[in-house]
Amino acid sequence: MADPVNFIIYFSKALNLMTDPELQFLLEQSRRNNMAGNVTGMLLYLEGRFLTNIEGRFMQLLEGPEPEVTKIFNSIKQDDRHDKIILLKQGLLEQRLFDKWSMGFKKIAAGQTGDIPGFFNVDAGFLEQHMRHEQHEVLNFFRSFYTINNEKPFF
Repeated sequence: MADPVNFIIYFSKALNLMTDPELQFLLEQSRRNNMAGNVTGMLLYLEGRFLTNIEGRFMQLLEGPEPEVTKIFNSIKQDDRHDKIILLKQGLLEQRLFDKWSMGFKKIAAGQTGDIPGFFNVDAGFLEQHMRHEQHEVLNFFRSFYTINNEKPFF
């Protein structure tokens, strides 16, 4: 049996809405940093309405060796592309949930994503296709994040 894997899940608010090139740069930067530390996971970026504003929000799961996960998370906390970082949960997993680094976007058109390794569109079928562990506590954070950010505003 494999050793347990450390994980961190956090939520943050983008300081500005992210452009397609900025998101692609973030994907490439994240992949490089995570591969160096044997860290995998998933980063979701969704744009949604909060009261009268459209805001970008991130939710990320980092999984891997504890020192590397902590090092990357500390670096993320210093990143000026977002603020209001909230650590949602940390702990141990029996095995990795995302063997390959993945990143979900809400706003990039499907035609623009075909050549980006590890990329998938976040749409209505996202949860069923990419999260088959229905009762997994860690994945429920992502389900909630996706559902809340896709609800219609009240006014």
